[in-house]
Amino acid sequence: MWLVWYPSAIGIQDEAAYLAHARIMARGDLTGDAPGDVTVSMLETPRGVVSKYPPGQAILLAPTQWGPWRMAFVVPLLLLLATTWMAAAALQRDDRSPLWAALVLFHPTLLLYARTLMSDLTVAACLTAAFLWSDARRTRPLLAGLALGVAPAVRMAALPLAGALGIILLWRLATDGRFRAVTMAVVGALIPLAALGAYNAFIFGEVWVRRAPMTGYFDWATSPGRALFYLAALNLVWPLLAVAIVASRHARRLEAQVVLGISFVLFSGYYFVDRRFGLPADFVVGLRFFVPILPILVIVYVERLEIWMLRMRVAPAALAVGLATVIAGDAALVLQHQRFLDATAERREIAVTEANRAPAVVVHGSAAELLSPAWGAPPFTLANSVAEMLAQIDVAQHGTHDVLFIAQGVAGDSLAERAHRDVRRVSGLTLLRVPSGPPQ
Repeated sequence: MWLVWYPSAIGIQDEAAYLAHARIMARGDLTGDAPGDVTVSMLETPRGVVSKYPPGQAILLAPTQWGPWRMAFVVPLLLLLATTWMAAAALQRDDRSPLWAALVLFHPTLLLYARTLMSDLTVAACLTAAFLWSDARRTRPLLAGLALGVAPAVRMAALPLAGALGIILLWRLATDGRFRAVTMAVVGALIPLAALGAYNAFIFGEVWVRRAPMTGYFDWATSPGRALFYLAALNLVWPLLAVAIVASRHARRLEAQVVLGISFVLFSGYYFVDRRFGLPADFVVGLRFFVPILPILVIVYVERLEIWMLRMRVAPAALAVGLATVIAGDAALVLQHQRFLDATAERREIAVTEANRAPAVVVHGSAAELLSPAWGAPPFTLANSVAEMLAQIDVAQHGTHDVLFIAQGVAGDSLAERAHRDVRRVSGLTLLRVPSGPPQ
């Protein structure tokens, strides 16, 4: 499926920032100062422009940018395969069939985000590796600590999850009197965290970036609705997954219960859940923030699942039919996603073509993902709001050259309503060319 429907575009603003920073790093730089380096979700610093997110994901993607930019999509695929392999190893260690790792490989949310350049799956690989290497039967404390330290260097939202798993690991090791292993785990975690601190100090002038902007906000007043949605999604995509984690008798159920509890509380309070496609697709896409912990949940889930299947006397043929149904559903999901990406690629080609014809270009933030030097787009000025674009229009009409304004989606609609000028609407894009000189 992945090869037949190879991703044709990026479709999320964050991907634009990861890709832009990866291309900066592929040149051998930490920060960008070239005209084409600026895009959405990036920060201007005294040393140059960087992604507003930790550098781990950009570092991982950077080698792919020594060739065609779309090679970057190989990285999340390899991460999904590696995470599936680690889940299989953990299941085999539990004396269960490693084939149950198919629940990781074919999980529709994991499969969907394996088609993006987002950092969620990278964190999932880190946390799964830490879970595997912290198993008391074959502990690798240095590697476990290293994996836990890398996770927040990729995505800062992983810090409470990695911290909780680290505390449990240290507690288990100390309880067994393995104090040398405790030291090794701490050293392993400190290596990437120290590197992140050094990066922050060099770029921002402080080890802990207190002023880093956070996308969105927490709204506890409306959290019950999100909690109900997540509760339904977690128990429907894989039947009774969250129930199985709570009821589990797995030897390492504590880790799964803690990361599930943290994620559930944290993201029930966070204002955003992606619900724009209608059911059942919303249940798949809406679990995005749970991607980092889904492999761990699956590993622990299998213990209850096997018991329930034995009690219900589920025949192997029924299981085969269920798996075939899941794969068919995954194929439908991937096809729908590919259509979305192809439509995005169409807008990208229009935007790049028009931008290359214009002396100057101003782009609204949400449309900036369509313009990158990776696919031949010229440098542009980024406007973070429609109001800022309107102000730029006033400046442009008294300038010395024509300016092209580009927006998409709701921002494009708003620009068309408020600009009081003839605009061009094509394939979801709003294009407005403002000639130089006073209006006639």
